[in-house]
Amino acid sequence: MSDAIQGLDLKQRKEDFVSGLTGGPVLEIYICTLVAASSYFTYSVLQSRFSYFKKPTLLSRLVDISLSWLTPLLSITLYSNNSSVLNILILLPAIITFFSHSIDKSITQSAAKQSKSTKSDDIKQYLPKVSFLTVYRGGMMILTCLAILAVDFKIFPRKFAKVETWGTSLMDLGVGSFVFSMGLVSARATLVDRFLSRKTSRVSAMLVSFRQALSVLALGAIRLLLVKAFNYQEHVTEYGVHWNFFITLGLLPPFVSLFDMFPRKIPLIFISLTIAVGYELLLNKGGLVAYLITAPRDTLINKNREGIFSFIGYLSIFLIGKATGFYTLPSSVSIKSYFYPQSKADLVVVQKKGVSKQQPTRAKKVIMLIASGVILQLLYFFARNYFRLIASRRFANLCYILYVCAFNLWNLALFILIEVVVYGNPDALDYSLLVPETIDSVNANGLPIFLLANVSTGLVNMNVNTIDASKIQSIIILILYSVLLATISLFLWKKGIIIKL
Repeated sequence: MSDAIQGLDLKQRKEDFVSGLTGGPVLEIYICTLVAASSYFTYSVLQSRFSYFKKPTLLSRLVDISLSWLTPLLSITLYSNNSSVLNILILLPAIITFFSHSIDKSITQSAAKQSKSTKSDDIKQYLPKVSFLTVYRGGMMILTCLAILAVDFKIFPRKFAKVETWGTSLMDLGVGSFVFSMGLVSARATLVDRFLSRKTSRVSAMLVSFRQALSVLALGAIRLLLVKAFNYQEHVTEYGVHWNFFITLGLLPPFVSLFDMFPRKIPLIFISLTIAVGYELLLNKGGLVAYLITAPRDTLINKNREGIFSFIGYLSIFLIGKATGFYTLPSSVSIKSYFYPQSKADLVVVQKKGVSKQQPTRAKKVIMLIASGVILQLLYFFARNYFRLIASRRFANLCYILYVCAFNLWNLALFILIEVVVYGNPDALDYSLLVPETIDSVNANGLPIFLLANVSTGLVNMNVNTIDASKIQSIIILILYSVLLATISLFLWKKGIIIKL
């Protein structure tokens, strides 16, 4: 009986440990997450100057795992209050090496440049596999996987944990970034249809989206059953009693397919911002905030109100991500790409103007990303300081949408800049030379690794008193967890196993 009472007490303590939090400053979050870019810069310098990762060895893989997994782990734990110091420790040797050594000729000699004979209307040339996108998505997934377990230990600062209602935090940013990246890659299907002038009926598109969503929705249902069956601690105000993040992810594609009729007439970015502003008006002027905070949990909708209504905000983030994909995924872009997906005729016009070379295209992408980031960041500060709005991941309101999307735009631009600065013309190099194996492997099996991270987190929590663990115990468990996920993702990737959920 006493063990049962103690178990209930520990469960309540763990729930209290992640409840009632208010987050921390946006700048601290930016500096903390900058470690991913610092580590990628170091990786790129080692690769470009010494071909260090060209022929993987045990040592090079350990360095790869250290840069891709362990530096972000240090940033959110031991160096959480000194992220600037960690960034300097990572960057300083890399900067010295960058300026003291010239680029390794074997890197440029082994370049796998696209054949000049390839036709300009080849869809693979128009939508190539881009290294900076893989690094961005893989790095985001790694940080997300690290945070979902680290948050249960005291070594992870409460300022980075999910806020209760109002405020900004690292984990809140991770949830929105996951949705943004999903929207970004979803633009590929629309770009292919537009490029090939292929028309798909709305009903067919909706059915395909629902079929694709079933596996993720099933994961959401399984998670719900496991949480209830094992009496696992849960934070009801996060999404509700039955709702969870997998349900949000699963429902997004079918709903987004409804908007595929708009981009050719109305820019998708305008549609997404209109949804965000309309939802904010509903929250503040329509009394929705009061309902979300105070309503009793007596009906199915009331029990899951956070998940149901925050879905509107996540839909806006997804659509902004998709609009971003229109000008980041294609090999050649124009100013029109900023608003609409390009057609084959648009591409021909761009090439006739002589701006289809990769370097100008990369520069144009960086400018467009930075411009978008500046606009959204200014809108965030305007909403924050003029209208006194505060970001809320719980509701996914306007400030949260602007904050998440601006952050992701900055990061995409930063990864492109790193590649251009270090390699000169990265598009002349083979994709595999530019992307760390550990990041490529995580990106290839993103959702399975995310699911494994959730299962591992549950197992650790059921067998370890995480909130009473010492600093040494905490960091050892987290390092073992990181190495486990990295090793499994590498094993699957090396065996050619790609699990699409």
